[in-house]
Amino acid sequence: MKKLLISLSLLLLLVSCTTSTASISLSDGESEIVTIGEQTINKDAIFNMMKSQDLGSTVVEIAKVTLVNSIIEVDETIEKRAQELLESNKEYFGESFESIVKNYYGSEEEFLETQLIPSAQQEALAKIYFEDNFDKIIAENKPRQVIIVTTESQDDAQSIIDAMENDEDLPALLEELKIDESYGEPVIIANTSSVPTDVLEFIQEGSIDDVTSEAILDEETYYAIKILETDEETLREDFFTIFVSVSTNLDTMYQDYFKKHKFNVYDQQIYDAIKNDETLEGYNPNN
Repeated sequence: MKKLLISLSLLLLLVSCTTSTASISLSDGESEIVTIGEQTINKDAIFNMMKSQDLGSTVVEIAKVTLVNSIIEVDETIEKRAQELLESNKEYFGESFESIVKNYYGSEEEFLETQLIPSAQQEALAKIYFEDNFDKIIAENKPRQVIIVTTESQDDAQSIIDAMENDEDLPALLEELKIDESYGEPVIIANTSSVPTDVLEFIQEGSIDDVTSEAILDEETYYAIKILETDEETLREDFFTIFVSVSTNLDTMYQDYFKKHKFNVYDQQIYDAIKNDETLEGYNPNN
């Protein structure tokens, strides 16, 4: 990883600011930037208005961008990945893609530049973090590849379990039972997955080829489960795609990097806004 050359020390948007013991002020705060009739608005007015808004989240987001840009350069690899994301978006949104991009971003080029390239950079940083902390992440998440089929019929669930145990044609059975065949496709389940507690417990305590002896009931849904893979090395790449899609994992990544690279805030109001915002817990400035 390229050495980070700058500290994440925010002098309010990193421009034209001077420090005091408790706050930041603009050195050219009297400069006019807006006029309406005979009235003027200067930089100080804008600055003070910004400080009264959701400043904590804004500054943290700016710091994230600063961090990512300092570590991950926009090279051919990033541009290629951004193009892949662009094609995925086009495929997902279909005929609506063009109008969505036009309404929200103005053009495809703007969408690529402002959204997809930063997403590719963040993904690249997450990959570095994932590899550097692989053992810890695996221990915390315990990923497993499984087949999970849900149904509201206990009899159907038992038929599915029997098919799993005997390695019978599961897709054919699901079609016969009028259950979406996609339920028979392998998925990766980890601690962050939204599955019932009993289901997660069976998956994480089981071994390869284990099948639920009977369906696990949660509310009115029956779960039939077969464990396909538990080896973390085998699951490494597939699990990364799951890991990077979970916002709490990205929060943990950024919090660790902020601590490593010294996230400092020199304005008391900004500092307090971050410390007092429960959604920013873990983003501890000046530590």
